[in-house]
Amino acid sequence: MKLDRTKKGPWVTALGIIVVAAGVLRLIGLWNGLPRYLLGRDETDYYRWTIYFQQHGTLAGSEGEGYPPALLALLIGEQKIVNLFRSQAVQVGDHFLAARLVNVMFACGGTLLGGLIARRLSGSWLAGLAAAGYLALQPEFVEESRLATAQPPWIMFSLLSLWLLLIAREPLNYRLLMAAFITGAISMLFKYQTAPLLVMPLLVMARHGYRDIRRTAPPFAVTTILLAALLTWLYFGYQATEIVNTPGSATAAIVGRTSLELMSFGNSWYRLLQEMGGIPYAVVLGIGSIASIALWRMKSPHMKFDWEGLGWLAIFIFGFYLIMSVFWEVAMSKWLPVLNLLGVYWAIAAAAIAYAALAFGERLTKARRPRWTIYMPVGIAAAIAAYFAWPIADRDLLSIQDRIRPNPMTISMDWFYANLPQGARIMAEGNLKYLFYVGSGFTRPTQFHASSTASLYSEPISAFQDQGYEYLVADSSSQGFFADPNNAEFLSAAEPVLTLTGNDYAGPQLIVFRIPPRQQFARYLWFGSAHEISFRGFDLSSTTLKPGATLDLVLYWMSVQPTTANNIVFIHLWNEATNILAASQDNPPNHGNSPTWQWIGDMQFFIDGHQIQISDEAPPGEYSLRIGMYDADTRQRLPIAGVDGTGVGNYVELAKVTIQK
Repeated sequence: MKLDRTKKGPWVTALGIIVVAAGVLRLIGLWNGLPRYLLGRDETDYYRWTIYFQQHGTLAGSEGEGYPPALLALLIGEQKIVNLFRSQAVQVGDHFLAARLVNVMFACGGTLLGGLIARRLSGSWLAGLAAAGYLALQPEFVEESRLATAQPPWIMFSLLSLWLLLIAREPLNYRLLMAAFITGAISMLFKYQTAPLLVMPLLVMARHGYRDIRRTAPPFAVTTILLAALLTWLYFGYQATEIVNTPGSATAAIVGRTSLELMSFGNSWYRLLQEMGGIPYAVVLGIGSIASIALWRMKSPHMKFDWEGLGWLAIFIFGFYLIMSVFWEVAMSKWLPVLNLLGVYWAIAAAAIAYAALAFGERLTKARRPRWTIYMPVGIAAAIAAYFAWPIADRDLLSIQDRIRPNPMTISMDWFYANLPQGARIMAEGNLKYLFYVGSGFTRPTQFHASSTASLYSEPISAFQDQGYEYLVADSSSQGFFADPNNAEFLSAAEPVLTLTGNDYAGPQLIVFRIPPRQQFARYLWFGSAHEISFRGFDLSSTTLKPGATLDLVLYWMSVQPTTANNIVFIHLWNEATNILAASQDNPPNHGNSPTWQWIGDMQFFIDGHQIQISDEAPPGEYSLRIGMYDADTRQRLPIAGVDGTGVGNYVELAKVTIQK
C-alpha cells in the first residue's frame, strides 16, 4: 500500500478545496462579525496614518512615524483604487471593506503556501493537506484575516520567501534565491520581526555555492548590496528606529532603553506551546519525530524528509524568537509566522505517525500475517493521533464557530446606529465601551458615548439618569444583571428594547434597556455646521405665567465634536402676532461655568439652567419660546438641523407659553 504515491491530481484538488474553504470561512466571519462602520483598534490607527501620509508626504511627527511602510503603501493604493471607482460617493467604510477583502485573498495564499511547504519538507501530500487545514482554521490567523491589518500579507510573503528558499537549493537556483530575498524584504516591510528572511538567501548561497565561487559571487554581491541599501534607507531615510506606534504599545515600551534586553526570552516558549494546544501538541510532535526517524531509517516510500529544509525553518523560528524576546509579552497575533510554521511541523508529525503505522502493517503482511493486521496499527495510530489532536481541533473549531455566528456586540451597535440617529449616552456592563470608541467616526461623526460599569445594579437608575444616560446594556460576561435577572425594582424602571440571548449568538449575551431620560421633554437637534453640538431636550416649569413672573428653563446639551468657539445661548419669548418680546436672555451655557470652547466631544453631557424674568409690561397672549446659539466673536447664529440632517433654521421653538393677567 502506498497511500501517498498515487497521482497528485486528487491531492491538488483537495488542497484547492481547503484554500477555498479558508476564504469562505473568513468572508462569513467578516460579514457576520464586522459591520462596515466598525473599525478595529489597529485599523483606526492605520487610517489616521494613511491620511496623514497623503497630506504631508511623511509620517514624521505622527504616532505612525517609523511604522513598517508596506501596509500603509498597500492601504493607500487600495484607497486610491476605491476612490477611482466610487468617486465622490466613497466613504471610509468602503476603503476598509476593500482592504479586508484583499486580506482574505492574502490569507488564502498563505494557506496554500503552508500546504506546499509541508509537502516539500515531507514529500507527503497528506502532510501538506494537514498543514493547509491548520492554517485555514488557526484562530488568530482567521481573526486577523478579517481585518485590514498587516498580518495576512505579512504571513503570505513570509511563507512565500521560505518556500522559494526551499525549492531553490537543489539544484541551486540563484534567481529563485533572489526572489526569496525580495519576498522576504516585502514581508519585513510589513512587520520588522521577519528580518531573518533577509539573510537566509545569503546563507543558502554560502552553504550550497561555496564550491562554485565564480557563479555564486555575483548574486551574492547583488543581494548583499540590496540588503545594505534597504537597511540604509530604513535607518536614514525612513527613520524606522523612530517607531513608537501608539502610547502604551509594546514598541513604545522599548524606546529609550540604553541596552538590548531579552525581556521575554524565558517564558515565550511556554506561551507558544499553550497556544498550539499544550501537552497534546508536544506529544504528537514527539511521537511524530520518532516516527519520522523510523520512516527515514526504513527508507519508506511514503515520506521523503528534507532534513536540511526543516533546519532552515528552525533557524528562521529561532531568529524570529530572538527578535520578539526584545519585547515584553505581546499578543499571539504578532507570533503568527512562528505559529503557522509550528503548525507545519505538527502536520508533518501527524502524517509521520500514520505512515509509520502503515509501514509497520506492511511489514506484518510480508511476514504472512493476517490481512487485518495491516489496518490494526493504522487504526491504533489514528486513534492516538486523534486523541491528542482533538483538544487542539476542538479549541480551533469552537473559536471558528464563534467567528461565523452573529456577535451580539456588533448586532447591538447596528441597532443603536439604525434606531438612534440622534445618538445616545450608554452605560454598559463588560467591554461594550471599547466597541463604541473604535466604531465612532467610520462613516459618520461620533454620536454615541459609552461608559462601563461592573454592574447595572451598582447605582440606582436615577443616578444614571442624572448623568444623562438613556440606555443600559446588560452583559452576561459580567457578574451584574445576569446574576439577578429578575430584579423587580430595576425591571419596573427599565424597558428591554433589544434581547440577544441564547445559543444562536457568539460572544456575551446582551440585553439593551431604555430608561426614561432626565429631561422632561426629549427633543433632538444638531447645532453647528458640522453638527458639533447635540440638543437633547428641556425642562419647563410652566406654560402659563403672569407678567413679572419667572420662567424656569433647563436645556440639555451634548458635545459631539470639539469646538473652539465661545457660543452663547439665546432665549426669546416672542409674540408672533404683536411682535412683542416679553423676555430674553443671552448667556454661555450653565451661566458661563461650561463654556463651549471647553467642550471636547465624546457626547459630554451638560445641564444648562436658566431663569427668565417675564416683563412686567408683557401683554396677555400666546408667546413662542425660542432658543438658539450664536458665536460671541462673530455674532453669527449656529445653523440647526433635525436628526436627519435637514436644516430647520437658526432658532427653534420649544413650546407655546401663555401670559395672562
